[in-house]
Amino acid sequence: MASGLLTKESPQLSELQFRNRVARYRRWLEGNVSPGAERSSSRELAEYQRAASRPILIHGKEVTVFAPFQPERAALHTFSRPQLVILSSLLLAWAASLAWKGPAVLVVVTTLITLLYVAHLLLQFAIVGSHLLTPANGSGDEKIDEHLIRALNNADWPHYTILCPLYREASVVGQMVSALRALDYPRDRLEILLLTEEDDLETRAALKQQALPAHFRVLVVPRGYPRTKARACNYGLLHARGDYLVIYDAEDIPDPLQLKKAVLTFAQHDHSLACVQARLNCYNPTQNLLTRLFTAEYSLWFDVVLPGLQRLGLPLPLGGTSNHFRVSALRAVGGWDAFNVTEDCDLGLRLFQHGFKTVILDSTTYEEANSRLSNWLRQRSRWIKGYMQTYLVYMRHPLVYLRERRLRELCSLQLVIGASAASLLVNPLVWALFLFYVCTAGRYQAFYHLLFPGALLYLGAFCLIFGNFFHLYLNLLALLRRRYYALVPWALLMPCCWLLDSLAAYLALVELLIRPHYWQKTLHGFHLLKQQKPLGQLSSTPVPLTPQRGPGEIEVGLTPIRLSGRAPFRPLRLVLTPETTIRPLPRIRRSRPRDLGILVTFLCACLSSISACIYFFLHQEILLYGDAYAHLRIARSVFDSATPGLAQLGGVWLPLPHVLMLPFVWNDFLWHSGLAGSFVSMACYIIAALYLYRGGLRLTRDRWAAFLCSLVFMLNPNILYLQSTPLTELTLICMMTVAGYYFLSWAQENRPRYLVLAAASTFLATLSRYEGWSFFVCLLLLVSLTSLLKRRSLAEVCANTLVFALLGGFGIALWLAWNRIIFGDTLFFLHGPFSSEMLLSSFARAGRFYTYHNVSLSLLTYLLLSVKTFGPFLLFLSLLSFIFFLLRHRLKPETLALIAFMAPLGFYVLSIYSGQALILLPEIGPGHDPGRLYNDRHGAAVVVPAALLLATLMSSGLRLLRGRLHLLGRLVCAGAICGQACFIAATGIVTLQDGLYGNSCTGTHPVSIYLAKHYNGGLILEDVSPTNFDVSEAGINFRNVIYDGSGQLWQQALRNPGATVDWIVLNPRLSSDRVARALPPDSPLLRPFRLVLIDPRSGMHLYYHRGRPPLPERPIPPELLTAHRLCPND
Repeated sequence: MASGLLTKESPQLSELQFRNRVARYRRWLEGNVSPGAERSSSRELAEYQRAASRPILIHGKEVTVFAPFQPERAALHTFSRPQLVILSSLLLAWAASLAWKGPAVLVVVTTLITLLYVAHLLLQFAIVGSHLLTPANGSGDEKIDEHLIRALNNADWPHYTILCPLYREASVVGQMVSALRALDYPRDRLEILLLTEEDDLETRAALKQQALPAHFRVLVVPRGYPRTKARACNYGLLHARGDYLVIYDAEDIPDPLQLKKAVLTFAQHDHSLACVQARLNCYNPTQNLLTRLFTAEYSLWFDVVLPGLQRLGLPLPLGGTSNHFRVSALRAVGGWDAFNVTEDCDLGLRLFQHGFKTVILDSTTYEEANSRLSNWLRQRSRWIKGYMQTYLVYMRHPLVYLRERRLRELCSLQLVIGASAASLLVNPLVWALFLFYVCTAGRYQAFYHLLFPGALLYLGAFCLIFGNFFHLYLNLLALLRRRYYALVPWALLMPCCWLLDSLAAYLALVELLIRPHYWQKTLHGFHLLKQQKPLGQLSSTPVPLTPQRGPGEIEVGLTPIRLSGRAPFRPLRLVLTPETTIRPLPRIRRSRPRDLGILVTFLCACLSSISACIYFFLHQEILLYGDAYAHLRIARSVFDSATPGLAQLGGVWLPLPHVLMLPFVWNDFLWHSGLAGSFVSMACYIIAALYLYRGGLRLTRDRWAAFLCSLVFMLNPNILYLQSTPLTELTLICMMTVAGYYFLSWAQENRPRYLVLAAASTFLATLSRYEGWSFFVCLLLLVSLTSLLKRRSLAEVCANTLVFALLGGFGIALWLAWNRIIFGDTLFFLHGPFSSEMLLSSFARAGRFYTYHNVSLSLLTYLLLSVKTFGPFLLFLSLLSFIFFLLRHRLKPETLALIAFMAPLGFYVLSIYSGQALILLPEIGPGHDPGRLYNDRHGAAVVVPAALLLATLMSSGLRLLRGRLHLLGRLVCAGAICGQACFIAATGIVTLQDGLYGNSCTGTHPVSIYLAKHYNGGLILEDVSPTNFDVSEAGINFRNVIYDGSGQLWQQALRNPGATVDWIVLNPRLSSDRVARALPPDSPLLRPFRLVLIDPRSGMHLYYHRGRPPLPERPIPPELLTAHRLCPND
């Protein structure tokens, strides 16, 4: 059927469009396979062969590398003379400096190493980001549909040459010949050159036993130096007759359609495309542990890293096999460097330097994973040695990159090639330092602070934690993308492979110095030992075993090149005459319909966010909550405190909201006004609205319903108030909405990128608020349940669960480790002096835990709070739509996604039932107290799931209407949403009322008023959390406060306040006030101070040092005396 020819990439292509596309490809093939269309002129070919066959003199001996010799781009000499001079000078200067200023030199070295790690980690982030941000309808790689190839089966395909360099490969010859025979390509257009070394009689004997077809030719590479794969490939290039050429190793099993896919990929580009790199992977991944890890590395490199480098526009270090070239371009750059043991990496960089492009083809060649450790070390050390050679070659003239403004190329050379090898040498030293610190329990902290002073310690810790975790996680992600589900858990053992990599790196360094051109032979065929079979039938046709020359091919025997002095580098030029100009196939551009709904949602979200923030700012209602002050204070104290640093983030509130405030909180106006925190909440509000629209669209496939869904969220007065404050609820809502959307996308499409994005968003949610932890647990269970309901294999269920759990729960693990390292208690946040348990103890003593161990009252409390937050009418419709949705969809992925959005609701009910949280409402408890409000902002969590449920109901209802009734239905829905928002605003915004009149309200302390009038500088000693007093109210910078986060200054001030501070704030009524406990009223330590203020209401005492200057008198700032500042519950 014609419909069966529709491409997988674009299912919307009609039959006519597909036929037109096939016709265009067919015309391109016919036009580019005419005689000489893709071939260089015979004169140019003869010139190349003459230059390639010229011997060179090395130490008085003639050497033929079968390629035009380019001294400046050859790894013949490991170090150039200038490099030796510079390297020797640096080593001498480093040794002298170490003897003179040892500690300072070590700091410089650790700084350079850390910056290298940071840059390499940022490159990895960019590579993965290029994958995750790729549109869902394509991965960015070159995809050629197999239906298209079948439609072109009888087309006029160009001549193709396959080079197979062989050396001691008798054990895999049978497999190789079978794989090459299986290639789907016209035999009369295919040439397969089997390149054997002159002394490799065993391999040629094995080939002789094979019934090789006529398009196979065995070439014998003349004996010579160096004996490398590159030299053999150069010899094969001299004999190649095809327009295109590919390299296959002896153990390779390529995709049978790979040659045709490569040709059609070249058809999509102009002559600047010189190479198409197919993916590589392994056909024996489960042979043993080594092959499992080897497969993980291959999957990461060829499925993630190389495509990412392509998207970033960086040079691609090619793989050693399955490189498809235009022969004309390959000869133009001079073939392979015979002295480089990773000729593939070198050639990839050289192609980029000459202005050629390389793309990744979505076609896989499978090869043997190394299964023996000694063999693995030989191969890996050769690869690393080749990277070292390549780096040194391309760094012979580093200033050229700067003069020609090739900074992207220079950075890529440092990070992709240089850092890849250098980090393997440095890694063991860094790991040893870390293990020594752990084993000694931090007893040598001074030494580490000497090596990593200040911010360098944070950068180093960031690289150690995130770098190692991220690189480990990438291996899991690569295996998941490749659908090697059974291998995913094994990837957790990748650190074992990293240790072996470092061992191989040191072996490579030694070899680089003593025998740089030695080719460590990798043995193949170990996977066949258990199933050894005869080498196939004997051939009745003799196979030529001597070098064969075709038309235009010449013998070696020219005047040798003498390497006297430094020969200038003359790159070969590829001249394309009008007759031979490559005519690329025009790309088919498929226009994607623009979604105006997302744009309208964005504009509405921005308008409502800014308007609400301006309104509440003008009414001075941004900083009603005491928690709002606390969040700003924590963020500001990171750089504005007596002891600045990341440790100021504390161990109670999760750090992400405070970290997001850092770009704004440095500004005094944004800090004092609270806008530094509001900007973060506003951005999260906009993002949440956009993803709510996308989630509604995925659920309903109805743009109007999706927009109305986001409108419910955007116009909710409680959400609008919270997004105007520095509170952290909107940060959590944003992260959970994003995570829920990507979970829904993954549940519907089963794309690994969606699962990873859901895990990444959950990771951020777990660092926003503790409700995010319950959200993580819920999503983790739903990931497993979704996989099971889709009848996935047990291996896939485990792989999906593990990939989500590692990244999604990484934030929790980091927070537990942070509490352990900083405070010495893994659960410090749970039962420390500032935990919610301690803060709620006063409510417990007052008997206000009405919901404690009362299920019905706990449910009623949160239901009532949901009504106040979302509105009774819309909440009733949401509950109704949830019932209909369950009846209709039951346990489909959409149902599970909605359950994920509802996870925080169960968390809050369970928390208030168990006493871990407290919500107070006037209707709950004895009597009806209007001021009985506390933590009512927790009801905001109901808005997102309720809005999504409303979207499903509105979509179902609107589909029943036609014509004008449909338009009327939209208007009615929009009117109902706006009406409910007005009703909530008129009856009272519960989150605002809690800040104005409830227990969350923080009024102005008389101490703040006194300090605003009289403060004249100096340090202030106070215990911040118990007193709930913030000096920023009085316009005082937090750097002037000595508190429990000030480290040694805190202890010193408690022992001797007279010599340390100028002011003391304490509250003798609070047993948790450590300043009051250390300095009782009759303490002799208070004698240097005089009591200047007592607040009879709160019991706060303010002391001023007697020996300080007289206090000034200033008017009270008017913002301290506004109506809402006179908090009734303060």
